[in-house]
Amino acid sequence: DGGVSNSGCSQPQSGSGNAGWVAPILYDTNNQMTVYSFGKNVFRSTDFGSTWITLAAPTTFADGTINHAAIAFNNSNRLVASKGANIEMSNDAGVSFTSIRGTLPNLSISDIAFDPNNDNRIIVTYSDWQNNNQKVFITNDAGATWQNITYNLGNMPVRTVVIENSSDATIYVGTEIGVYKK
Repeated sequence: DGGVSNSGCSQPQSGSGNAGWVAPILYDTNNQMTVYSFGKNVFRSTDFGSTWITLAAPTTFADGTINHAAIAFNNSNRLVASKGANIEMSNDAGVSFTSIRGTLPNLSISDIAFDPNNDNRIIVTYSDWQNNNQKVFITNDAGATWQNITYNLGNMPVRTVVIENSSDATIYVGTEIGVYKK
């Protein structure tokens, strides 16, 4: 019934240390009944949280919990998850993951966003206070290569990123002192 009669959802993981204080939980934009929960592993529910299946754990996270995650808008099989400086992609809906870190800085990732018009275009942000010009990076080839697009943002943390769902695909970054667009 499309979730009309859902009386709640179950917890996919329990116990101390199995997920972050604020664990990412995302829904599939192509199927609103499919929900992903990210902890030490990735969990998927196809009935809006009534039941869950355990999928993979990213291999470079050393048994750590996932901090940030994103699902591609057009290809629901493409997921990206990060823990600290490590970032991995799944092209099989979370069954397996591969590192796409490449030349990204050795800093903790603060957010991940897919371009709604192009699932190969991903942006990651960093929230450190260093004046290192390493705050915003983009890939146009699904993580094979990364380009620094920080430009003149300065030495403030970038906390979040959103790419507008329009033909312009305007990028908005939320920083410690305001919102900027490119």
